Order: sequence, then structure tokens, then C-alpha cells
Amino acid sequence: MKTTVEQITPTKAQALLDKHLNRDRQRNPAPAVIAAYARTMKAGQWLLTHQGVAIDDKGELIDGQQRLFAIVESGVTVPMMVTRDVPHNGQVRGQYAIDAIDRGHERQVGQQLALRHGIQNGSRVAAVTRAILELCCISIKQHTGKLTVANALHVLRAYKDEIGFVVANRSKDYRISNSHIAGVAAWAMKPHPNEVEEFYMALSTGENLSAGNPALTCRRWLMNQNEAHTRRGEYAAVLNAAMHQVNGKQIRKMFIGDQGYNFFLGKQQRTVKKVLRLAGFEV
Repeated sequence: MKTTVEQITPTKAQALLDKHLNRDRQRNPAPAVIAAYARTMKAGQWLLTHQGVAIDDKGELIDGQQRLFAIVESGVTVPMMVTRDVPHNGQVRGQYAIDAIDRGHERQVGQQLALRHGIQNGSRVAAVTRAILELCCISIKQHTGKLTVANALHVLRAYKDEIGFVVANRSKDYRISNSHIAGVAAWAMKPHPNEVEEFYMALSTGENLSAGNPALTCRRWLMNQNEAHTRRGEYAAVLNAAMHQVNGKQIRKMFIGDQGYNFFLGKQQRTVKKVLRLAGFEV
């Protein structure tokens, strides 16, 4: 076997796919993974590691097809380890070399944040950053895709204080404690920190609230187990209730619509666009 570091251009990536990819003997390409890799590459976040492209001694691509497809999609050149002449036939009980590839346990973003970046409550912080990135992506009508460590860090830098607040004041109650509820509150907190902090604390505890209080109305709606809530519906409910809190208005019945989302988006357009650009999305 021989491994070299090579600059893989989109043209070279396509040539490797055309020459070495046997589609009948590989997994189907995963569009979401390819799109996430491509965004990472376009954002200049792709790092050279030991993981790259592998071609066996029969000329068959056995690792790296998603990375190669992503290079083609991104239109950029990235450095990558390329290993050639990997023995096609394995040496242990009739296995092939490809049988030993991608069998490990993938590290989660939250684990990386905690272990490599020293961030407490790494898993919860990662989940909150994903919700915030999803809210940003709604503005350009794109799916978030797979969360990367780099994108989690971009969101964390932009919403550090807000994420710190919602993580430190996590509710103990069912449904209210979900990370995406904390994420949407953190996102709304950016342009209106005082009012939304007060709203989130009331939503989290449910203490000393009277009828018509936006947090109480939203809390009851979220905790109603007889209703089937989609995540987008919960985002809308929290944002609409938070908007009423900011405007000093009561609300006795929860409604689902884009008013709250548009209200908070309009007050943080610059931050949202910056996060999206850094995360590799076209704004």
C-alpha cells in the first residue's frame, strides 16, 4: 500500500469516481452527507486527516466516495490522503478489506465539544446550536443537514451568552426541557435579551403566572400531550408567545404562524447571515 497527500480538484475527484467507483459494490450516495461535506469544503473548514480515499489493488474505490462527490459538488480543491493498492482480499477469515472500513463508532458533535473544546454540557450545547442553525436555515429555505463541530462552534460564538443562559436554566418539566425549545428561546433572546430571558424563565418554571401570560399559554400548549406537535410548530408557538411578551401583550390561545419568526428574524438579520455564511450556506 502507498499513501500520499494529494490536492483533489473537482475534475480529479470526478475522474477518480469515473474510473474506480463500482456502484454495484458500494453504498448508494447519501445526498445529505454529501451536501454537508460540500458546505464544509466551501466554507474552508475541511481539514486534512488520515481519512480520505482508498483504492484497492483491483482498482476499486473502497472508501471516500462521499468525499469525492462532495468535492465535485463544492467546486473547490481540498487536500486529501489517498491510499492505493489496498489488498482486495482480507487476511482474517475470508473478509475483504472493505469489510473493515467504516465499522467504528462515530464521535458525536457533543462529545467533541466536551472532549476537545472544553465545553461543559457538550451534548446539550450541540443540540441547542443545531436548533439555532435550523432557525437560521429556515430564512433561506434550506435544510440544516448534518451538524458539524465547526458549524456548532460558529453558532456558539454568535450566540454564546444566549446559549449559556438557556443551558444553565434548563427546565425540569417534560417537553419544556427539550433542547430545541431552549434553542428557539436562545435565538429569540439575541435581539431582546431581557424580555426573552424573563419569558424563558417563566416558560421553564411555570411559577406565579396568571391567565393570559404568554409563557403560561405557551407552556400549557407545549405540555398538552394530546396534541401532536411538529418541531416547526413548536418553534412557531414559542416565537409567537415570546413576541407577545416583548410587546407587553397577553395571549390566551396559542396560534401557529410565521409572525413571531419574522419578528425576531427581522431584528437579527446580520447575525443570521453571518452564521449561514460561515457554515457554508449561500445567502
